[in-house]
Amino acid sequence: MMAGQRSLLTGLVLWWTLVTVDSMQCLSIAGKPVDWYVVYKLPILSKSLNPIMSRGLGFYYLDVDSPTWILSKVGIDGKVANPVYNTLQQIYSSSKNGSYMYAMYNDQTPSSESLNHGHSKGVLSFDTQEGFWLVHSTPHFPPNRTMGWAWPDSAMDYGQAFLCVSYPIAMMEKIGEQFLYTYPKIYDKNFPASFAAKSPVMNQILGDKQSHVKQLPWYHKTTLVSKAGHNFVSYAKFGKFMADLYDNLVAIDLQSDMMVETWQKGGVKENLPTNCSIQYKVYNVENVTFPVGGVYFLETKDHSKWAVSVDKGGWTCIGDINRQRSQFHRAGGTVCFQQKQVWKSFRALVGKYAPCPKENWWN
Repeated sequence: MMAGQRSLLTGLVLWWTLVTVDSMQCLSIAGKPVDWYVVYKLPILSKSLNPIMSRGLGFYYLDVDSPTWILSKVGIDGKVANPVYNTLQQIYSSSKNGSYMYAMYNDQTPSSESLNHGHSKGVLSFDTQEGFWLVHSTPHFPPNRTMGWAWPDSAMDYGQAFLCVSYPIAMMEKIGEQFLYTYPKIYDKNFPASFAAKSPVMNQILGDKQSHVKQLPWYHKTTLVSKAGHNFVSYAKFGKFMADLYDNLVAIDLQSDMMVETWQKGGVKENLPTNCSIQYKVYNVENVTFPVGGVYFLETKDHSKWAVSVDKGGWTCIGDINRQRSQFHRAGGTVCFQQKQVWKSFRALVGKYAPCPKENWWN
């Protein structure tokens, strides 16, 4: 086959892939529909000779078909081989305003910050059949639909995590139930009347006036079933929960000791220490080490929020709230799932963790 023919064939394959993706769903690093994926954006690695890594734009990727870490050769800010761009571009490029809904939410919007809503970040979008929920930890992201795709300059320094799951339309209302607890700051949305009529719970979130839970219990758990039938357990807490999500809900419900990586730059009075005073211990991760690529960084360079069960259950959780005292009165949540290889991939990232405090010598 001649070079020109190969180029034409490649172009046709790319065109066919793009035109056949006509429903809202997670799109992989190759731009193809995928049931779920995880992206781990790296912090600035100043000593790296790779310009992408030294600028804080490098990322690792894994998904349902390849659940081990792949180090991307391109940056998270780009439009090529970028699953976050591929997925969100469905919103940015769509002209079918009446046949799909979307909601972008972030306590740190592209232009402001809100302390009155949950410490919650993500993007939700559905057409009449299916959609995706992208949970992430990145402030000021993504840009409003009218602005188009861009990676914020403020999101270079620290590590960030993303979990995208494709869901059938029936899951939209269950996600809406979680939003009643996480009380997200919605800063851009499209919610046609046809969706509102069929989705009364989501209409409480995206309608004229946003609602939130007003009575006990101040937390909620639900199981979301992906398009391909995989279970994802969503944990959500409202501000009146007044406790740590991981100590007081996730570890207890999963019946497992947990290792948790969240923002820990608040100082001694703000950060929560490793907690071994409860039945299921919760340890703070202190550094992150990727076996593939030799990438290493301290938790002070990481803004992601993830957790893994220590040695039981094979659970991995990705969310948007920290283990800090100020987060007791902030709403937020995490999404957990059992996949053995993903658990191994995340468990291997724990280079060091804070152990249990030593017992008093007289005990």
